[in-house]
Amino acid sequence: MDRDATRAAGNVTAKISFDDIYNLPDPREYYVRLGAYDYQTPQNGVPLFAAVIDALRARRGLTKVRILDLCCGYGVNAALLKHGLGFAALRARYAEMAALSPEAVIARDREMIAARPGRPDLWIAGLDIAPNAIRYGVETGLLDAGVVANLERGPPDAALDEIMAATDLVMVTGAMAYLTRATFTACLAHGRATPRPWVGVVCHRVVDFSPIAEALSAFGMVTEQPLDWTFPHRRFAGAEEQEGALAALSRLGRSPHGREAAGYFHSDFFLVRPVEDVSTRTGAVILSGVNPAEINGVKDGDG
Repeated sequence: MDRDATRAAGNVTAKISFDDIYNLPDPREYYVRLGAYDYQTPQNGVPLFAAVIDALRARRGLTKVRILDLCCGYGVNAALLKHGLGFAALRARYAEMAALSPEAVIARDREMIAARPGRPDLWIAGLDIAPNAIRYGVETGLLDAGVVANLERGPPDAALDEIMAATDLVMVTGAMAYLTRATFTACLAHGRATPRPWVGVVCHRVVDFSPIAEALSAFGMVTEQPLDWTFPHRRFAGAEEQEGALAALSRLGRSPHGREAAGYFHSDFFLVRPVEDVSTRTGAVILSGVNPAEINGVKDGDG
C-alpha cells in the first residue's frame, strides 16, 4: 500500500511504475493504460474468489459475505465480482469516453451501477491510499464503503477498525508488490478474533509471500497454495522490466519457463484460513472446479 516504502525495500524493483494512474478523479487512464499491457489479474481472479466466497458462505452459514478489498483502487474487483462487469468491456467503455469531464464520467458510471445493483449477498469495502480513487468508488456505488488509509505506516482509524471487525474475507489482487506483513497483521489484529476472516491473495511470482504467511501463522492461520498452476498478470512493458523480473525469480529459485520467459508476469494464488477451516476442507478442493484454461493457467512443464 505504501508504494515508496515497498519500492525502497526492494519489493517492486522488477516492475515499472504506474503510480500516476492510481489517484485520478476517474478510472479511464487505469483501464486504458493497464489494458494496453493485457492486464488480466482482476478478470482472472473472478472464478478463484467466487469459489472461495461460496466455500466461506457454506462454512459460516452466511447470507451476506463482507469483503475488505486491500489496495482496491477504483473498485475494479467490486465491478467484476459484485456487479458482473468485465475488464475488457470496461476498458472499451472508457476508451470511448476520453473527451468527457471527470464529472460526466462519474455521473454515467453512477447511472450504470444503479441500473445493475449487483449481488445482494456481497458487501465490499475498499481500502486504498488514493483518496480520489476511493471517492470515485463510493460515489458511483461500486463500493459499499471506502476508507483511505495506509496500514504499512500505522494502525487503522475507528472507521476502518469497525469495518475490519465485521469482515469475513480480506482480498488482494494486483497489489502484492506494495504490501508487507504490516498490512496483513493489522487486518488480523483488528479483525474479528472468532472466527478469523479468510484471506485470499493473488501474488506476483516475483514477490515472496512466505514472510506474510509466517506472520499470519501467529494468529492461528494456515496458508495454502492450492493451485498447481499460475496465471498471467500482465505483459511486460519492455525488455528492462522483463529482465528485472527474471532476476527476481532467479533470486527466489523460481523457473520462468513458459511464464515470465514468455513475456508475462505470472501470479500464484494463496488462501489463508484458520486451521480448523483448513482441516475441514482444503483449498485444493475449494478451487477444484476452476478450469485453468479459463484464466490462461500454466502448469510446470507447459509451454
